[in-house]
Amino acid sequence: MQTTDPTSVGMIVREVDGELLILDTASNHIHQLNETASIVWRMRRDGATPQAIAAILAADFAVDEVQALADVHTTLQRLESLNLLDECESTPTQPLA
Repeated sequence: MQTTDPTSVGMIVREVDGELLILDTASNHIHQLNETASIVWRMRRDGATPQAIAAILAADFAVDEVQALADVHTTLQRLESLNLLDECESTPTQPLA
């Protein structure tokens, strides 16, 4: 187990078998992100756009990029609603045409 994001204020983040466990110390809730949500969370925290995240997921999981982008937006909205991302980190940008 390791801390993967020591800069997250109010969060303790651990990786276990490719999935993230995030303790939100403000709400005292633990969130377990599956592999895909973990990728989305990490990439967005590192500044990747939703389109870039979708492109990676589409390639890695052999899914349609338009569907991947829709799923990324849904995941980002959910992470934001749980206070695991700041609003500015998950604001959707232009969808793929």
